[in-house]
Amino acid sequence: MKFKMKFIALLFICLISTIESKAQDAYLGEIRMFAGNYAPVGWEFCNGQLMAINSNTALFSILGTNYGGDGRSTFALPDLRGRTPMSAGRHPGSDMNYVVGQYGGHENTTLSILNLPAHKHSISLAGLTGLVGIPVNTESGEEDEKNPGAGYLANNGQDRFSSSPSPVSYYGGQPLPVAIQGTATAGITGLGQSFNNRQPYVVVRYIICVSGIYPPRS
Repeated sequence: MKFKMKFIALLFICLISTIESKAQDAYLGEIRMFAGNYAPVGWEFCNGQLMAINSNTALFSILGTNYGGDGRSTFALPDLRGRTPMSAGRHPGSDMNYVVGQYGGHENTTLSILNLPAHKHSISLAGLTGLVGIPVNTESGEEDEKNPGAGYLANNGQDRFSSSPSPVSYYGGQPLPVAIQGTATAGITGLGQSFNNRQPYVVVRYIICVSGIYPPRS
């Protein structure tokens, strides 16, 4: 029985030593994905929590205040909850220069007129009516005038009122262009609701090494 208890104790010590040695194999500040619901020994969740500088001087020398903290007594770990890591720097052909510790992006976006391409809306108008004024020149003269001026029909020289008809000739007119002006208002549609920008995802945890090998510079 005593031998069995000693064996179990030795096995437990070996297990703890293995876990600690694994943590020592990682560099301070190294970030990994972890599928468990707890942070292993020597690691912390990347939840943006504040750390004391006086008890984590080595880690502070690597992270600084890039992710928060006052730099006097505290510094913060990266907060990767609901976020995607991105490499720092400027991508060729891009105007954006991403710096370490920078946060950005939006889970939801609402489009405005600035986001839409140039476009037109067509309006169908039917059954329009309007008033057009046509100037007509007139000239006074006798009723039996055979060669009247503009604005009067010619007759055969007889009295206007007669029992016999007077022949009258009509000729086709010329087209008259008419411009109709007005104002039309297009109806407004849409609700202006935001939409999410997330790609298909599965949730895991990010952990950061807080007790490990100090990364050499060369």
